[in-house]
Amino acid sequence: GVAARTGNVTLFLTVAPLAPVLAVATAFGPEGGAALEQESAAPYPLVRLVLLRTAAVLLAALPVVLVGQLFFHEVAAWVWLVPALGFTAAVLGLSTWFGPWRPATAITAMWVVGTAAANRLDTIWAVFAPRYVVLYLLMLVLGPLVLVLRARRLGTIGRISS
Repeated sequence: GVAARTGNVTLFLTVAPLAPVLAVATAFGPEGGAALEQESAAPYPLVRLVLLRTAAVLLAALPVVLVGQLFFHEVAAWVWLVPALGFTAAVLGLSTWFGPWRPATAITAMWVVGTAAANRLDTIWAVFAPRYVVLYLLMLVLGPLVLVLRARRLGTIGRISS
């Protein structure tokens, strides 16, 4: 019934934003280090290669939207993209200091706790309130900016592949 459908939407909106975050962390973590080293030999700025690789990982998440569109309310199928993009950008920016897994783990933990609290106290939709959407959009803007500025200063992506 309605309760099961609501539970499925809650589960979807909790998990879907984390899939691209964890995929990007995997792409730049120790598992992807060898590929990143090969890419760094290409005649392109490393930041450009990182952003292209990230775009490819995010495109792989597009089927989640399409499947979600079939099973969930129209808004639920698309709204998860806003935090997903913000979180992914934050992981990229923070990776220049901490590597990709620490920020990805922290963001995952905060999102799971936040969505659980929102669902328990009110509704899962509370994490999509305008003030939070602004925060996700700020992450989306600041993450790549930090990545570019730190990479220029360090002359490399820093610790992104560690």
